[in-house]
Amino acid sequence: MRIVESRDICTIDLEGTIALNVSSELQANALACLSSGKPLVVSCVNADRLDSSALQILIALANELRKKGSALRLTGVSDSLAAYIKCAGLLDMLQAAEM
Repeated sequence: MRIVESRDICTIDLEGTIALNVSSELQANALACLSSGKPLVVSCVNADRLDSSALQILIALANELRKKGSALRLTGVSDSLAAYIKCAGLLDMLQAAEM
C-alpha cells in the first residue's frame, strides 16, 4: 500500500489482501490523506480482497469526508469486490467510480 500525492489529489493505492494485519496502515494512510485537505481516491486496481476491518476504515473515511462536503472515491474496483460492497449494503456509502 502506498500514498501517491499530487498537487490536486491524494491517492491510496491498495495492494494484495487488505485485512486486519494491514488495516492500521490503511487507517494511518487515510488520516494522512485527510489532513492534506485534498480530494481522496482509493485505488483498488491491485487489491485482491478487502476484509471487514478494511471496509470499516473506508466507511469511517467516507463519513468524515462527507462531513467536509467531499466524498471518498474508489477506482479500479474488480467485479468481485463490487459484488462484496453491494452485498454488504455499502454501495451508497462508498462511491465507486467504476461499479
